[in-house]
Amino acid sequence: MHLFFVHFALRYPEIDVVIKPKPKQPGSPRKTVLLKPLKGSSIEIEKIPNLTIRDDLDLHDLFFETDVVCGLNTSALLEAAVIGLPIIIPYFKDVQNQKYDKRLFYRDAYDLFDIAKDVNELESVVTYRLHNSAIDEEIMEKRRALFEKFVSSLKGDATEKYVALIKSVVDKESKREC
Repeated sequence: MHLFFVHFALRYPEIDVVIKPKPKQPGSPRKTVLLKPLKGSSIEIEKIPNLTIRDDLDLHDLFFETDVVCGLNTSALLEAAVIGLPIIIPYFKDVQNQKYDKRLFYRDAYDLFDIAKDVNELESVVTYRLHNSAIDEEIMEKRRALFEKFVSSLKGDATEKYVALIKSVVDKESKREC
C-alpha cells in the first residue's frame, strides 16, 4: 500500500500525500523497509515534493489538515472517522480470507467505511473522496458508537468510567482473597 501512495503522489503532484508509519517501536516497519520495493528503481523519494514519510508527525494535527485517511488495523481510523473524515480501508485480496477476519480490526463494521479491494479501486475511491467528503449522519452515529466501544466515551466521562471499572476489579479481587 505504501508503494501505491508513492506512485499516487507522482501521478497527482497537486495532492499532498502523507505516509505516517507507526512510531518507532520494536517490530514496527521502518521507512527503509516500507520502501524496499523501490530499491533499484529510478524513483527518488526525496525528490517527490508532495510526498511526506515521517513517523514523528502528530496524528491529531494531521487529521485537521487531511481530507482522506487510508489505513488498516489502527485505532487512528476510528479517531479520524469520529470527526467525519472519509476513511478508506484497503481490503486487498491478500487479506480477503476468513482466516484473517478475526485479526482485522473493525471487520464487522466495514460498512461504515469505504473499502478498496485492489489498487485500482483504491485510487478511484481516494480521488472520489477528495471531492466528495460528506459522510451520512446515520453512518456518523454508528461510527461514534464504534469509537465508544473500542476507544473511549465521547461524553467526557472516560476517566470516571475507568475509575469505576478499576474499583470493581479491585473489589472482586479483594472478595476472592477473603
